Amino acid sequence: MNKYSHRLVAAGALFAAGTFAMAVPAVAQDRGNTTFSITLGNAVFGYSDGYYDNDRRWHNWRDDNERDWYRRNNGQTYHDMGRSDDRDQNRRGWLDGRNSDWRGDRSGVDFSVSLGNVVFGYADGYYDNDRRWHGWRNDSERDWYRENRRDTYYQMGRYDDRDEYRRGWLDGRRSDWRGDRQGAGFLSNVVLAYYDGYYDNGRRWHRWQSNSERNWYRQNHRDSYFHMRRARDRDQYRRGWWQGRRSDWRVGGSNDFSIVLGNAVFGYSDGYYDNDRRWHGWRNDGERDWYRQNHARTYYQMRRDGDSDRNRRDWREGRRDNWRDDNDRN
Repeated sequence: MNKYSHRLVAAGALFAAGTFAMAVPAVAQDRGNTTFSITLGNAVFGYSDGYYDNDRRWHNWRDDNERDWYRRNNGQTYHDMGRSDDRDQNRRGWLDGRNSDWRGDRSGVDFSVSLGNVVFGYADGYYDNDRRWHGWRNDSERDWYRENRRDTYYQMGRYDDRDEYRRGWLDGRRSDWRGDRQGAGFLSNVVLAYYDGYYDNGRRWHRWQSNSERNWYRQNHRDSYFHMRRARDRDQYRRGWWQGRRSDWRVGGSNDFSIVLGNAVFGYSDGYYDNDRRWHGWRNDGERDWYRQNHARTYYQMRRDGDSDRNRRDWREGRRDNWRDDNDRN
């Protein structure tokens, strides 16, 4: 495999991970790595003891599952050693700010870095999120995108495209380039889905743009996908939600714990703190027990007022930016 092929594989891994992370599964037993998935798009490369983000900041793995998931899904940016054992001059140069890229054979910005910024592409190039045009650097780049992002690739030159929505988006007259989507974007806006379409956060109905779109959602969000046409759904909770009679379509009530779990920093027997240092009591024992089982390294079997750890207390009170001892050096 040549070095460009390696770059394309890495691009796919980074893009897929960053995108899929935008939705969190709703069933507790399937939530082993949901927390990390939210921040995965910011991981540059990892070691056995943690990873660096795009701002060159160090993060410890919060548990073994995080590390193992990253190693399995991002093998080309994972190095099976402790970070202090790494003697690679390119990665060290990037970390020290001397190199703009940590890969030895890449002097500029790699396609894998910018791929997450691609909105849609043509035979001669693609537009990014800032509506800027980029020509493909070579045929392999284009072919990889065409094969792996078929729903956002158009086999024509950009000047041949007469689609009013894409042109309107390009000219700044529309906030979204998809004909029937004016909200926050496809992945983050889906609430529940069926064979023939899905509902967004505003209870608006959308048809799938392609079978690939539907199949991807079905495979990756099984807990909110129902393999039937919506007209055949007799579930009273989902129907009540559509019709505005319920605030949540799940039998259990309001927002699911999986939605806020990514914001949990550390927890106690009586609740947890989020990233904004706000306190939340557990809504039930099941929530607490699930967190304790799946995030043992950030759970403390005591009430918060019984915690005498100086670092956690200083973080809670705003005197420290980090509550972990071993991150203070970074």
